[in-house]
Amino acid sequence: HQVTLLQTTDSIGILELRTNSANNRVHLTTFNQTLNCSSIGASLTYRVTANALYDATTNQGDMLLGIFNNTNTATEPTNGIFFRYSDGSTNWQAESVAGGTTTQTDTGVAVAVGTFNVLQLVVDQDWTEVKYYVDGVLKATHTLGTDNIPTGNTPMGIAINSINGATASGQELHIDWHLFKFFTTADRGQSLVVDT
Repeated sequence: HQVTLLQTTDSIGILELRTNSANNRVHLTTFNQTLNCSSIGASLTYRVTANALYDATTNQGDMLLGIFNNTNTATEPTNGIFFRYSDGSTNWQAESVAGGTTTQTDTGVAVAVGTFNVLQLVVDQDWTEVKYYVDGVLKATHTLGTDNIPTGNTPMGIAINSINGATASGQELHIDWHLFKFFTTADRGQSLVVDT
């Protein structure tokens, strides 16, 4: 039951999200269709790269991939579980937020222009634990009651947000492929980690 995707043969092309001006947000989202964050487990996997790195002065912004609210605005998510890359760090961050309170774990994996990373979130059916994998390696585990895992209905989304500077107006997130799997208690014995 393990999902196997080989990067050399199973890549299906590029979806590009691109901001066209500073202070601009671009998103791909389920919008009004949400997940009940307490009744279904999920595995969300993305193979992505950026065309430019963020910095704290001329190219500010962030990229978010996962399950989170406020996907279609520049407002920070108040509920969600997702990966973030922003001008505040050179690495992918594992993040969970509930009621506006955030837990963030540095994955230790740097974002590199033109280098694809496979980012995967695996959340159990009861939403008591979220595991964050980068390139098939577990980098963080967040738990309910300790790490701000949300419990309300929340949409899935991918978003990039440019805040400042000329370079930010041309920020791109390249998505080679993405895979969503939803599961129930009966599936818990299966391996849900995507091979990289």
